Amino acid sequence: MLILLSGLLTPPSTATATTPQTPSLQKRRPPFSVQNLYLEQTAHLTMLLPTTLTASLLSDFYAEIHVRCITYWMPNLPPPQADLVVQWGGFQLSFVAHDGATEGISWEFIRDFSAIMLRVTRRGYTGVYDQGWWNLARTLGVYVGLRVVDVGVGGGGPESVGSSL
Repeated sequence: MLILLSGLLTPPSTATATTPQTPSLQKRRPPFSVQNLYLEQTAHLTMLLPTTLTASLLSDFYAEIHVRCITYWMPNLPPPQADLVVQWGGFQLSFVAHDGATEGISWEFIRDFSAIMLRVTRRGYTGVYDQGWWNLARTLGVYVGLRVVDVGVGGGGPESVGSSL
């Protein structure tokens, strides 16, 4: 009805027939990118409640990963290559490169990913998820998954960081 109404309000002298525009065949990039990897798939598995408490715990988790990445992991450890699992309190965050990847996962990707998730979590997102991030050449794909591994969620910093170095 709104379309009909706007058509009726157009003066006859300016109304012209338009032909539909052909959409560009150029490949569009997904809206989120981190270190030249683009978010192509997300599966929201569940939301954690209560939201306020969980958002606070997840914010601490992502902030801790971000800080540790900058202050310790990047300067002192080689890049994680094929996979990395960070467990803190009751949360586990996994980064896994796809089979056949010609590149490894970088600390910069982990640093920037944790910063994005920190911002999103501070806005109230408390989801458990699986995500697929790919570069445009499709030579590197990274699976990122968040899991709750213990319902007695606590703090204190990453309890374990594992990688197949």
